[in-house]
Amino acid sequence: MDEGMLRNELGFWDHEKIGVELYEDVIKFRPIGEKAIEIPYRSIISCKRYIRELYITSRGMVSGMYDTRYIPIEFESKETADYYYHFVVKRVEETAQTEESDEEEEESPSDKPAFSFESSMGLSEGYLNIFSDRAVYSSEVQERDLEISYINVRDVKKSFGCIRFEMENHAHMNFQVPNRLFQPVLQYLQGHVEKAHVHELE
Repeated sequence: MDEGMLRNELGFWDHEKIGVELYEDVIKFRPIGEKAIEIPYRSIISCKRYIRELYITSRGMVSGMYDTRYIPIEFESKETADYYYHFVVKRVEETAQTEESDEEEEESPSDKPAFSFESSMGLSEGYLNIFSDRAVYSSEVQERDLEISYINVRDVKKSFGCIRFEMENHAHMNFQVPNRLFQPVLQYLQGHVEKAHVHELE
């Protein structure tokens, strides 16, 4: 067993055998005789389970562009799938909370989002990227990304399971947020919107 490995089980990806290895910070998928695919928990935006099957979606930067990866795994028992599901979901939640709490108060605007996840606005589906000074919503049905600068946001609230941006011009925008990320994302946005307006007054 590799150093740091917590559990290793055999699974199937498109009917091909694959080792599924759990670590503290990453989950690794190791096809027989090939290099392992390493997925950090912080990059996982969706984890779903159906009986013996696990469906993981991750998103990260590859060659300067966002890359979305979908991994369907079938285990030999539903007990194994259940264990892996709860372990991964817990680690994703803990990672999101740790990254938010570890952020420095004087952090300057960054090109790396603090949160990135599948979302929807109205009838469109896409991705919402949460930065320290703005939120950016991208969708295939839009010609351009929608950028929301926190300096133009009056308040951020919970509204029927959505994050609601209330703008200075009295307009508002609602975005769906995964349940596992809802509270960390809401707290992060409220804190950074408040910080943006404090800096404006200085």
